Amino acid sequence: MSITLDMIQRRSKFIRVGVLSTTAIVLIFLAYELVFNHRVSYYDNALFDELWQSDKVNNVALFLATTPILFLALAGVHFITRLLKYFEQGYFFTRECLSCFIYFIITEVLSIFFVSALSVIFAYWHDAYFEHTTLVLSLQFGELVTLSILATVAYLLRAAQEISDENKEFI
Repeated sequence: MSITLDMIQRRSKFIRVGVLSTTAIVLIFLAYELVFNHRVSYYDNALFDELWQSDKVNNVALFLATTPILFLALAGVHFITRLLKYFEQGYFFTRECLSCFIYFIITEVLSIFFVSALSVIFAYWHDAYFEHTTLVLSLQFGELVTLSILATVAYLLRAAQEISDENKEFI
């Protein structure tokens, strides 16, 4: 095995452990914020915050409405750590790696759509209880650029995989 491949495998393991450790720390922080400070820290929306602070809406219902954000984030972590596990084992251009990468992109796209839909839902919910409601849908340019780069990398990985498969068939 080459030194470069060995280094990539070791770094993949280090990064995977780092991602899992960071995820655990963030989840502990989010639980702490929810239990002790009575705040949902993973969803930033002014209308949601106003509903959360009022006595007019059940906080459990609000929390349950936002839980898919957590599940999508955890799904993204799952696919990234799975991809890094494949890298750690020396599998770089396999269908499984490409699938993990594509599923990660899908979770990110779903997350963006869900957060936008949730903003609309909370605006209607807020309007039912408050006199003044202003809906703000924000889609950050950086997210779009990142998703387009990830999609381009997925396309290049797929093309590399097809070339590798053709070379194997030729031999």
